[in-house]
Amino acid sequence: SGDCFELAQTVSTNFKPNVGLLNPPYKTKGSTVEELDFVLNNLEALQPDGKCVAILPLGCAIGDNAKIIERKRILLEKHTLEAVMSMPVDLFHDSGVGVVTCVMVITAHRPHPAGKKTWFGYWRNDGFVKTKHRGRIDLHGTWKDIKMKWLATYRSREVVKGLSLLAQVKAEDEW
Repeated sequence: SGDCFELAQTVSTNFKPNVGLLNPPYKTKGSTVEELDFVLNNLEALQPDGKCVAILPLGCAIGDNAKIIERKRILLEKHTLEAVMSMPVDLFHDSGVGVVTCVMVITAHRPHPAGKKTWFGYWRNDGFVKTKHRGRIDLHGTWKDIKMKWLATYRSREVVKGLSLLAQVKAEDEW
């Protein structure tokens, strides 16, 4: 146990991780740590070409305040933003956290190449339905097909109208 910001170098040296899967604490009033700080910290602990996959508040991708833009600038200078997928609005409806999220996929220690296009997935409709006493469930049995389509378009970096696109991004842009 311990502080992830203090342990990153030790973890990197001792374990040489090549994958980071993050659901960092979401920023609260008075907090000085941004969600993207956890992502940047994780990326520093990963081996070159390692992958970080983080579920974050959508504000980390579309926010335009100076703190977010600076962290996005650092991310692009040191790492490659491969993909951003917007998630269902009510994904965490049972948790009491009313935040809309996205998932970022980032390659560690490879600066974002000039002209590289990032893949964006509009993954809002996962087919799940909110039900009383059971939460979000695959009531109509559509999740398997939706998931397969999402993964196929992601893996092939395919552009599908209304589902995905490719775009060059800068730190100031909405991701």
